[in-house]
Amino acid sequence: MKSMKPFFCNIACRAEAFLLERKGCCLAVLLMTIVFVLVVQLWTTKAIIRSDALGYYAYVRSLAIDGDLHFENEFQDYNAHGDDVPSIRSLTPTNHVANKYFIGPALLWTPFFVAAHGTVLAMQVFGLEISADGYTWPYHLFMALGSVLYGLLGLVCMERMLRLFFDQASGFWAVSMVVLSTNVIYYLAVEPTMAHAMSLGMVSAFACLWLKGLERRSLANLMFLGLVGGVMVLIRPQNVVFMILPLAELLGFVGQSRNFQRRLFESIFFGLFFLLPLLPQLVVWKILYGKFLVFSYQGEGFDFFHPKLWASLFSDRHGLISWTPSVALGLL
Repeated sequence: MKSMKPFFCNIACRAEAFLLERKGCCLAVLLMTIVFVLVVQLWTTKAIIRSDALGYYAYVRSLAIDGDLHFENEFQDYNAHGDDVPSIRSLTPTNHVANKYFIGPALLWTPFFVAAHGTVLAMQVFGLEISADGYTWPYHLFMALGSVLYGLLGLVCMERMLRLFFDQASGFWAVSMVVLSTNVIYYLAVEPTMAHAMSLGMVSAFACLWLKGLERRSLANLMFLGLVGGVMVLIRPQNVVFMILPLAELLGFVGQSRNFQRRLFESIFFGLFFLLPLLPQLVVWKILYGKFLVFSYQGEGFDFFHPKLWASLFSDRHGLISWTPSVALGLL
C-alpha cells in the first residue's frame, strides 16, 4: 500500500499541473456547461427572466421597445409564470407602476439586449418567424449569457486577488471550491438573471481594483474604482457595505497631514466617478415617483437592533454556514 502512495501523489500532481496550465480551458468548459443548462432550461420552461429579474428587465425592455417607463405590459403580459411583481393597479403620483428594483442590472444588460435585438432582426431578414418584442427566446438567452459573463469576470478577479497573497495552485483551488460548494454555481446556471451573478462580478472587480492600487493610486485606478463601485451599488444597494474598503483606507491616513490631504483629494475624485453611474437612477426615480430620492423598498429593511446573526449563519432555513459549510473555512 505504501508503494502506491507515490504513484497516486504523482498522478495528483500531474493532474493539478495540467489544470493550472489550462485555466482558460477550465473556464471555457464551465461556460459551455452553463450554456447547455440554460438552453435546456429555456427549452423546457420557455423563460429564464423570472422573479426579481422581471423588475430588472422591465427597464431595458420598456425603454427600448415601448419608449417609456410604463411597466403595465411587462408585469402583466410578460409574467407567464405568475411571479410576484408590483401591482399594476397601484400607481405612483406620476401615474406609473412602481418598480422597487434598481436599474444596475438593466444597464449591464443593455449591450446584450442590443445584441439580442439585432439577432432577432437578422433572423427576420432570413425569413424566420420570430417577434422582436423583447419577449422571445433570444432575449432570455442573451440576458442570461450577459449575467454569466459578469459572474465569470468575478471569478477571474477573485483568482487575481488570491494570487497577490497565495501561490497559483491555492488560488485556483479556492476559486474552484467557491464555484462548486456555494450558491455561485446555482446563480450562474439556474437563475443567472437574478442580480447575484452580476453582484459577484462587480464586487470582485471593485475589490480587485482596490487591492491593485493600494500602494499607489493613479487617477485611472481611482476613476475605474469609482465607476465600478457605483455600478456595484446600483445592482444591489446592499453592496454599499463594500465601500468600507476605501473608507478604511482614508481613515488610515488621519493624522498624517500631507498624506491625508492627498488621500482626501483622491477620495473626492473617486467619489465623483462613484456618483456618476447613480445619476440615471435618480432620473428614473424622478420619472416614476416624482422625486429624485426615493426609498423604493417600502416595508422591507434590516433591523440593526435585532440582526439575528445566529439564524443568519446557522438556521436550517438558508443559514449561510449550515447551507454552505465551505464558507466556514474562509472564516478560520
